[in-house]
Amino acid sequence: MNMKQILLGLLLLCGLTAQAQTSRVYTDALIVTINGESAPEQQAAIDVVVKENGLMDLTLRNFILLSPNAETGEMDQMPVGNIVVTDVELTPAGDFSTFDLTRTITIAEGDAALSPFWMGPQLGPLEIVMAGQINDDRIYVTIDIDLTQTMQQIVHVTVGSPLATGTFQLENSDFEAWDDLGEKSEEPAHWNSFMHASGSLSGMVAAQQVARSTETRPGSEGQYSARIYARNVMFGIIAQGNLTTGRINGGSVSATDATGNYNYTQLDDSDFHQQLTGLPDSLRVWVKTQCKYDGSISCVLHTEGYYQDPEANDITARVVASAKFSAIHSSDDWQLVTIPFDYALTDGTRPAYALMTLTTSGQPGQGDAKDEMLVDDVQMVYNSELTSAVYDGQAVQFDEDGIAALPATKPFDPALLQLTSNGHGSSIKTAFLETDCGENSGELFITVCGDDQAVNPANLHIYCIRFCNETVRVRELAAQQHRSTNATYDLTGRRVEQPRQPGLYVRNGKKVVKQ
Repeated sequence: MNMKQILLGLLLLCGLTAQAQTSRVYTDALIVTINGESAPEQQAAIDVVVKENGLMDLTLRNFILLSPNAETGEMDQMPVGNIVVTDVELTPAGDFSTFDLTRTITIAEGDAALSPFWMGPQLGPLEIVMAGQINDDRIYVTIDIDLTQTMQQIVHVTVGSPLATGTFQLENSDFEAWDDLGEKSEEPAHWNSFMHASGSLSGMVAAQQVARSTETRPGSEGQYSARIYARNVMFGIIAQGNLTTGRINGGSVSATDATGNYNYTQLDDSDFHQQLTGLPDSLRVWVKTQCKYDGSISCVLHTEGYYQDPEANDITARVVASAKFSAIHSSDDWQLVTIPFDYALTDGTRPAYALMTLTTSGQPGQGDAKDEMLVDDVQMVYNSELTSAVYDGQAVQFDEDGIAALPATKPFDPALLQLTSNGHGSSIKTAFLETDCGENSGELFITVCGDDQAVNPANLHIYCIRFCNETVRVRELAAQQHRSTNATYDLTGRRVEQPRQPGLYVRNGKKVVKQ
């Protein structure tokens, strides 16, 4: 039985013990996939040591490949060894940390008394791509072991499942769910108006100024929207329509007094705060207004701590980004308003909460008692497109299918590649596979994933740069080859004969969803 047969029938056993008192052993389900074929689920363990400098050492110990023997019906074993990755940088992300690296390692001999021979050291240096999430209780790891030089295969190992996918959209953003429907305290779930206001004047401002509407925006799949409206409090004093994911505070007779009148995130009550951990690029809101003055939309993403809008008093949270627009004109038709987020923190800091406010007037106390605004389908948008690609100082131009071609004048060098995307929190992954289009030839697959790709798998764009040393009609030939082949690739650039696992694949430069 040869190595290829073993890999195609891959199963995994792991025997792990703690390295030191500071180590932790995580156990979870493990699945190995090669060329779209997945082995049965196994239990695995991963030994982790987080050192005083904050870096992590990770060990997958006594890695063994199993392959079914057609003659005996039993499993043949091939001991591989210990996969050790040291000094892995951890990035805090809420209640867990993430890691992501590409590195060349040599698999070490195993330390269990299973075999006098371990195959790993004989394979020599191998490139691995490792990523995952970790906290005190669980770990999620994916490891791609590059065997393309010897077997034209990449072994994909997954241990566990994602710890958290994060919160990327507002709850009840389509206004289909309502609390206290038909009562004077009627409000959309996870949204609040004056009926639940706090502050010394809450008794005076507590009145219904939001109601469910059956009028929806064009193309909506829902049945309802939210109607917020103004009212005359007394003696011509106008309380503008106000709907928020936080809580309204009424504490001053002056409408413009931000120390007493504001919306705020109330951390100790889930009814008055909206968690959000994504890094969106823009905010889209459908509105239809009939107001004396322009309406307003504000969304502030902030870290843990106290925050209010407008800002005043003792704010302890940090603003990560904000999207604000105060020029929503009255119209008989629905309008799709798109507001870009302006990032105050650009170091990768993630928010914990989103404080969103919609008002019938951009100026407190301003307006008319007849003012009203319909709101539907609030959406956080996460971009995932490549905006520029430069290789060895040369700008790369992609066609409409995301395919480009460059001459293969020398071996591919990732240090010469510069990529940028239009997504603030997007990630860019690359995979280079050698081809038979002459010396130094190969295909570079580039996958740009939106920040919400964990919960929105389709939010990605795939590009391919084909390096070929043919000098005649390189671009045309490359595009023709990609369009005429039925070859299918996964998102790391691995070619698969027949996709078997659910997910996204690439065929003819197009995304294909396998259910």
